[in-house]
Formats: sequence, structure tokens, C-alpha cells
Amino acid sequence: PANLTMGSGPAKRMILTGDINLLYSRMLDRHRPLLIETRLDADDGLHQKSLSEIQRLARELPVDTRGWQIICSEIHFEWRNDEIVNVGRTVESSGKLRLVREHICVTPGYTLVKHRDPPSIDFPTWPRLGHHLVTREWDECIYRGNGNATSDCWIKLGSFPAALRSRTITSAGMSRVTESIDSMFENQTTLFWELVQKSFSVNPSAAMETSKYLKDNMKSIILDNLKGQCTFGHSCKESSKVKLYSLLNETTIQVIP
Repeated sequence: PANLTMGSGPAKRMILTGDINLLYSRMLDRHRPLLIETRLDADDGLHQKSLSEIQRLARELPVDTRGWQIICSEIHFEWRNDEIVNVGRTVESSGKLRLVREHICVTPGYTLVKHRDPPSIDFPTWPRLGHHLVTREWDECIYRGNGNATSDCWIKLGSFPAALRSRTITSAGMSRVTESIDSMFENQTTLFWELVQKSFSVNPSAAMETSKYLKDNMKSIILDNLKGQCTFGHSCKESSKVKLYSLLNETTIQVIP
């Protein structure tokens, strides 16, 4: 990897890229003014057509170099397995799935779009606004006659499940990880696994294997999650720490004879 400077002043920092020459050539190309960054954590997934839809939307948005345009999912699948966090149980299933429509912008597939003025190899400084505040603080982008803003605005992907979001002990925010699974998960999971296998290439057997790994390594994963709390780009909620420490205590008590 090679080093590349991003931002300026106090915000300046290093990022890594695999091929610095390719990156420079793209950023200096006057025919490539569009900068698109799509975020994806290691425990989440994207629908097989999400990236093509993101790029299509980014190209069709009005050109405005003053600020950012955010693209995020309207609908996503949520996966969780209570057997992972239930210390007294073993993993015997692949977990449950449900379909979720959020009013906020969730992190998997969260995309920042910037119209640059090439040639330049300077990365613009990211907006400071958290992903959960974008739809509340910014206007919807102008697109096909809707919205009232062209910069510092947001737009959502079409009505398909664009992302697969894991609610496990790897989650920085720990939202809906330790709460009991309701009947909606039970009733919809069989159908949803068929859709997830087709659109995300994730099958129940792989989900069960992942669940067993998380269960077997729960203590070290929780400790790693705690290290990442309140660091750059991650959540900083006291409630997350409380849940993690509670699980850690349960795990420690379980393994001590």
C-alpha cells in the first residue's frame, strides 16, 4: 500500500490505497470529476446490484461542487442470532432475518458523492455530520423533479433491499443485539433466506458457521469491540459499552469453574 494525504490543516491524515499510480491517474483525469465512496463494514453485505445503482444515481444527480451528496439504502435485511449472546445456549441455527425500512441512513452502503474540479489529487474533507443525522439535518437532493437541494443533500436507493446488516457482538452501536427476537423474525426468516441467498450469496449454513465462530470467540471479539468504541469513524454511546461489559461479565462467569 502507498500513503496518500487527505484533508488539510488539523484534519490532515494518511489513508492507504493499493495502487497509488492508478489512483493519481483517475483523480487527475478531467473526464472523471466524480468521487464516490461507499462504506461497508466487514460484518455487513450489499445486494449484488447496489453498487451499479449507486453509480447510476451519482451520475444522474445535478453537478454541484459546493458540498456533498449522500446516497443510502431505503430498505435492508437485518440478521441476528440470539444463540450467540445467550451464554447458556449452544448455536444450533442460522439465525433470523427480517426486512427493515429505516428513516435514517444506515451504515452498510452509505455513500458519499463529491463533484470535484480536476485535475487535483486532494481529497475533500468528509462532512462531519453523522450518518444517523443526515436525513434530519439535510434536504433531499433534487432528482427527477423531487427535493429542494443539490449539495449537502441526500437521496435513497430504490425500493429493494440494498444491504444486509448484521446485529451481532461485532456491532459498534450494539443496537438490537441483546434484545429478545420477536415473532416477526420467526415468521419471515424462511422466505427471506431464499432472497438473501439469491441477492447476497449468503446461505444459512454459512450463517450458522459464522454464529458458531462468534460464540466460540465471544470474549476476544467483545474486548476488540470495546477498544474501537469512540474512535475515529465509530459510534460513541455509553449504552453500547454497558451492553458489551454486561456480556463480557456473563462470558467470564461462564468459563470460570
